[in-house]
Amino acid sequence: MGNRLAMPLRHLSATASQMGQGNLAVRSPIRSKDEIGELASRLNQMAERLQTSFQQIETERDALRRFIQDASHELRTPLTALKNFNDLLLGPAAGDMEVQTEFLTESQIQIDRLQWITQNLLNLSRIDAGLVQLDLEMNDVGELLQSAAGPFKKLAADKGMQLVVTLLDPPMNVKCDSARIVLVLSNLVDNAIKYTPPGELVELGAVQQEDKVRFWVQDHGPGISEEDLPHIFERFYRGRNATGPGSGLGLSIVASLVQAHGGKVWAESEAGQGARFIVEL
Repeated sequence: MGNRLAMPLRHLSATASQMGQGNLAVRSPIRSKDEIGELASRLNQMAERLQTSFQQIETERDALRRFIQDASHELRTPLTALKNFNDLLLGPAAGDMEVQTEFLTESQIQIDRLQWITQNLLNLSRIDAGLVQLDLEMNDVGELLQSAAGPFKKLAADKGMQLVVTLLDPPMNVKCDSARIVLVLSNLVDNAIKYTPPGELVELGAVQQEDKVRFWVQDHGPGISEEDLPHIFERFYRGRNATGPGSGLGLSIVASLVQAHGGKVWAESEAGQGARFIVEL
């Protein structure tokens, strides 16, 4: 009888001991509905809450580490360039006005790049930390598409291409933060124009999928290789054969903002066949 009474307490003691050693996945067996069973249940609930809290802390720690690694990796190049320009201006190029003008112009480009990178890294860190408050309200899908496409129509025309917007028929509303979804679509349109050769189309539209809306942006550029496709939304990833301008942050911002809405984003592409980016809300 003594052993029967003491055994549940021994189990509780063993569970508490393992928790004290850092094993928050351990759970105490519940073999009765009396006070000891209730105590075991409460102990399991406490362990579960602690485990969840520590997982959140680990996630935040990993995000901070990733932010520091990304920042140090991406900021090193412009900082090195600025240091070299400054050394040359103080040394061999001190008396050459033409070279000084060239170096100062390049320095301004690097400063602009530093400003852009730091601002977007801070935005990403705020999104990851859940500090971005979304202004969610019903918005007309067609108006979102037009707002995203409008600023790029002249750029597309100057490059000899056509930017085509396909509207939903009948019109439809979607609940979202309009400013941030327009930013998402604008980033995708900007990329599409960047990689589409003159004379081709860049297309932007939306379709209804049951209770969801799928925005899409289609380019007719070189496409994305099978090796690159799984990584394109990672920070600073620019593809193995990327040669154009960019820091690889644009698609990371797109993914973070879409995820903050509880949506999904992905790309469909084959090398040489263009790429289609899809945002589902």
